[in-house]
Amino acid sequence: MVPPYAKEQVLQAFLNDALRLNQEAMECVRQLLEQARTKRVSPAQVRSLGQLVHTLKGTASLVEEAHGVSEQLHALEDQITGKDVLQMARHPDRWLEASRSTLEGTLDFLVRLQRRERYSQGFEPLVKGLVARIGKDLLWFPIASLARIYSPDEVEGSDAVSFEGKLLPVLSAPVREVGRRRFGLAIRSLSGSAVLAVDEVSGAVSWSDAVKLGAEPGMERFEAMLAPAVETAPVTTAPVPAKPGKQAA
Repeated sequence: MVPPYAKEQVLQAFLNDALRLNQEAMECVRQLLEQARTKRVSPAQVRSLGQLVHTLKGTASLVEEAHGVSEQLHALEDQITGKDVLQMARHPDRWLEASRSTLEGTLDFLVRLQRRERYSQGFEPLVKGLVARIGKDLLWFPIASLARIYSPDEVEGSDAVSFEGKLLPVLSAPVREVGRRRFGLAIRSLSGSAVLAVDEVSGAVSWSDAVKLGAEPGMERFEAMLAPAVETAPVTTAPVPAKPGKQAA
């Protein structure tokens, strides 16, 4: 068992590092927002933000009290690292606001944790996610990892659906409830993107509330289901509609 004084030392060291890293990341986002207004986003600045988020996420993963923040930062990291930096610089609207809101929520959590506010006193960090059910399993997905929710009509009987000009594979668990129509969650991760078919979707809840419901981190399940799909699926793009007055080829 770890002595209480040692846990306190670890927590204080985490807070010192995390507050500094979060402040640097938020300043990086502020500069990127200024650059986005002039449509001159620096790829080097995008890369720096990804490195800061990666380090902050790794720091948070070492502290039990910061598990929810680590999950949220993991989802944000998936959006801003491992991608074409030049393409991201051309389209900052797709990820910059998510970066700002995630880091603001992380700062709120860190400040409250620094004040030693307790969960039993009603403290809830601003780390929200969506709880989805697949069979009997409840899974929690950070909001930052979700790109879109598809209706049952859009995913029913489909192996792939269109998203941002590409066809994403629809991932389904081998066992499903007979007669129940499924929703689709478009999810982004470092391993790739896909639409996960789920039986039910609930509202946004914090990680701590999701744990009370019996939910588990959903990104691990998603990436395990995605791996075989990425290995076998060809790269495809959605058909481009023909312009008015011209016949589609």
